[in-house]
Amino acid sequence: MKEKQTAVKWIDAHSPLYEEIAGFIWEHPEPGLAEFESASRLSGFLEQKGFEVVRGVSGMPTAFIAAWGTGKPVIGFCAEYDALPNLSQKSGLDRPEPVVPGEPHGCTRSGDNDRGRSLESLQDVQPDDRSSCAG
Repeated sequence: MKEKQTAVKWIDAHSPLYEEIAGFIWEHPEPGLAEFESASRLSGFLEQKGFEVVRGVSGMPTAFIAAWGTGKPVIGFCAEYDALPNLSQKSGLDRPEPVVPGEPHGCTRSGDNDRGRSLESLQDVQPDDRSSCAG
């Protein structure tokens, strides 16, 4: 139970930073394979935190993998934040109100496509084999 309390406390202490990053992505909607500002913001943040970042994975200019540490456990996280056409929406509303009508904004849900890879498939990926885990 102490570990859970430590984790919750850490998340609460750092949530303003993560909310700022999420807000940045929301305010800079970009269509798929053109998420240049968002990918730069996320990968730059991870680099500042000590992650080794590999950009342009699988020939996609906005795809990146960030790795930190060695050994087990290996934890994978897939972030999809491409804006979809005709889903412009102002933040924090429970009713439709587009930022710019007809412009892309909404995001896909993780797992809605066959590009993702399961965490199990990443367990045996070695640091020099990161290109094989690009979704």
